[in-house]
Amino acid sequence: MRMLRVRVRYYQDEDTWVAESPDLDEHWLAVAGTLEEAHQLAEDGIRFVLERDDVDVVHLVPASV
Repeated sequence: MRMLRVRVRYYQDEDTWVAESPDLDEHWLAVAGTLEEAHQLAEDGIRFVLERDDVDVVHLVPASV
């Protein structure tokens, strides 16, 4: 089976970080207090939603971070 690549975009919304993916059919997002927590939620959440572990999560973080 070929590894699936999923892009995740991050942005800061007041006091939280939001992660969302344009590659998922459903409107998926994760919200966390820090960027590091958002990264981890994205890694775990995308694998959970897709029900597979062979996912390459590409983290797209704003250049100002």
